[in-house]
Formats: sequence, C-alpha cells, structure tokens
Amino acid sequence: MSQTVASVHEIESVDKLLHLLKYTKHNGFPVINKDTERLEGLILRSQIIVMLHRRAFCGRNGALLSEVSLSSPHPNSPAPTPHPIIQ
Repeated sequence: MSQTVASVHEIESVDKLLHLLKYTKHNGFPVINKDTERLEGLILRSQIIVMLHRRAFCGRNGALLSEVSLSSPHPNSPAPTPHPIIQ
C-alpha cells in the first residue's frame, strides 16, 4: 500500500506549510517545480520553521517581500521561543 508524498512547491502558501508541520512528522519534504512537476530539491522541517520564524516571505512571483539574512535574525522578529506552530 502506497501513501501520497507530502511535497511543497518552490513558492508555497504559509497555510500549507503550517498544515504540513502540524499534521505530518516528516523531517524533509521534496520541492517540486509547479510548471514541470520535476523534483527541484529537498527542504527540511527545521528550515521551514526557521523561514516562518524569520518571516522570509515572497510574493507569488517569487520576489522577496523583505530581505532576510539566514545568518542573523530578522530585525523585527521576537526572541526565539519554542515552536508553537507544531504543538
């Protein structure tokens, strides 16, 4: 018996990401190109959590809505706390 693979597109809604974090226990998700349906890579659960925490969002066209450095916290983000989105 096979299961459907939980995957994400290169540009994905916050709602879907939160749903995946809440209702799956997977530690990684394949990233699929929406147009070609080809595998583009893999994103880890921890990377999704960091991106959500730092509010690393983009528009539907892929342009960043704010510049975010992955090496330093976003200036407007609160101090790190336990991840309430996966409770």
